[in-house]
Order: sequence, then structure tokens, then C-alpha cells
Amino acid sequence: MPGRGLRLLRVTQREEPHLHEVLTDLSLMGLRNLSIESDVTSREIELLEECGGVVTPDSIPEMPLFACQLDEVEAHPDLPDRLIVDPTFEFQPFDLANFRSWIHARHFSPYQATVWVTDAFTGIKWGHWLTTAQAEIVGELKPGTEPPNTLTRELASKLFTAGVLIDPELSASLIATREKSMLAESFARDGYVVIYDVIPAAQLRALQTFYRKFCGQGFMPFGDAQVPLRFARNDEAVASHLHLGLTTLMNRLAPAPVKPTYVYSAVYIEGSELAPHVDRAECIYSFSLQLDFTPEPKDGVSPWALYISPNSPTEADPEKDRAINLPNGSCLVYKGADLMHYRTPLPEGCRSTSLFFHYIPA
Repeated sequence: MPGRGLRLLRVTQREEPHLHEVLTDLSLMGLRNLSIESDVTSREIELLEECGGVVTPDSIPEMPLFACQLDEVEAHPDLPDRLIVDPTFEFQPFDLANFRSWIHARHFSPYQATVWVTDAFTGIKWGHWLTTAQAEIVGELKPGTEPPNTLTRELASKLFTAGVLIDPELSASLIATREKSMLAESFARDGYVVIYDVIPAAQLRALQTFYRKFCGQGFMPFGDAQVPLRFARNDEAVASHLHLGLTTLMNRLAPAPVKPTYVYSAVYIEGSELAPHVDRAECIYSFSLQLDFTPEPKDGVSPWALYISPNSPTEADPEKDRAINLPNGSCLVYKGADLMHYRTPLPEGCRSTSLFFHYIPA
């Protein structure tokens, strides 16, 4: 329900025999065929209204679809003398056959052609949505080859920022391997490490837009056993796409191969508090990604600290524990089952969005 979160109404044959029969029949043809005037009683209407099953025409929730437009990518001011197409390049033309799976299973917009490349550092497969004119040009590119001379500098600059075009003199995979090795040393020593700028700028803005709408339109349940004052959802499709990609990075950081368990998307509202705790068995290794904070900090850094208690598994002390303030698009990698972590109450008028990606040894 817009503004109130996802609601669940459990209708049993024993307690609500008539409503159960009506909904069972409609399950084959869709609830849009429900006639309020003739199919249900006034009391049953109240039950359906309470959970959002019946709404007024001006409050119908609209499912947002993720798209990062190439037009929203900043053109890189300096281009190298020579460019090639990234070896992981994939072009997806506009295809009506994708509509159902992209909308319902992936929460991706199916209305444009897209181009995809895999980030050498994180392992995330990033997509950019193309205009018709851009698609005609990008669709002709081939992995590992030089782009045609007809490619305009403006488009080339955007494709370079997006990672579709790369400098062949710089080995992105080699640089990424070195960076991961240094991070792995810190992770092994301390049990946690901060990684900055995991999400590219244009992708970050697109993700923020998507989750603001996804939560605002009521697709995330409000409150859970751990934090009553947050909207949260397990394994949302866009987050699951990121989760799978980040497995590459976690495999570089963890001492042994890992596999993903689940991802948790959470939007905290004012007054939210995360009690000191260690994570359960499904969360041996985790990324805590700071996605969004409002009001937007001037420096882009969330003022709402995530505390790590490296010295004690049972006693929290904000004065002594490590307070980690993450910029939007950055993350904390931590051994959640070993290190106690927590947050103090979120200040009035603030809202914070995080994605939690969890892994266990494979």
C-alpha cells in the first residue's frame, strides 16, 4: 500500500469461507475481475481495504522498473588515444519476448535496448538503457575490438565512463586483482573493511530512484522482528542481481570460496535502532551497502554510523567501538557472525536505505 508498506491478508476456508471461495475462483482470472457490488459483503470489503486488496482509483500502486539511462552518464572529459570495446560487452536489443520476465522476475524496464559490461573489480554486471539512435550504433560494437570512426566523441565519452569502452593500455583486471589483495589482507586481519565507490555514480542515482519508488509505492513490508521501524524485503530482484555479481568480490576477500544466501533491502525511518547483535548462520560474510540517505548530506556521507565492536562480542560502547560512516554507494564488508554490530536511533526527519548481501562458505 503506498506509504504504508506491503500488507498480508491470510484468508482461510474455515474462518472466511465465502471470501476464500471468491478469491480462489478469481485466482484463475485475476483479482481485477472482482465486483465490489456483487461478489463480496461490506465486512469483506473492509478486510480487503485494510490490506490494500481494494483501493480507490487514485491510490493504485505502480511497480517501478529499474533502468540506468546512458544519457544520465557523465561524459568523461579526457579520452585515451586508443579505445576498445570491453571484452565482457553484451548488447540486448529491444525484444517484446523479454517483457514478462524483465518486469516480473527482474524488475528491469523492458522498453529499450540495453548494453551490459561486467565490472572487473566488483563482478557486477552493469546495464545501461539506450535511446533508439544509441542502440543503432552500440549494437554494431564487438567485444575486444576498436569502435568505428563514426562514433561521436560525446557518445564515446559516455561509453568510456560506463565502462563499455576501455583503455587497452590499462589492465582493469590486473588493477582490480591488486586492489582486492590489499583489501583481503585488511579483511583477514580485522574482520571488516570499507570499500568506497562500489556503485558507479549513474547506477547509484538510478538505484536510489528505484528504491524510493519501490518503497513509496508500498512494495516493502513495514516492520520486522529485528527493527520495527523499517521497511524491508527479502531477495528483491534488482538487489538479487547485484548480490550474484558481488559474489566475485567476496570470493576474493574471504579465505575460502563462498556462495550467496540472501539479500535484504531495508529502508529505515526516523527512530529506527539496530540493537547490538551478531548475525545468524546464513550471514557468515556480508556486504552492508549504503545506498541512500535523506536529507542528502552535502558531502555524500551518511551521518548515521554503523558501529562495529571488535573488542567485545557482548558489550556495546559507542564511545569505544568503531563508528563507520559510509558514503552513498560504498559498503562495509564484515564477518557478521563474529563481530557485534549495531546502530543508535536514526535522528528525526531522516531516512536511510541499505542493502545487505549475505554469504556462507561454499
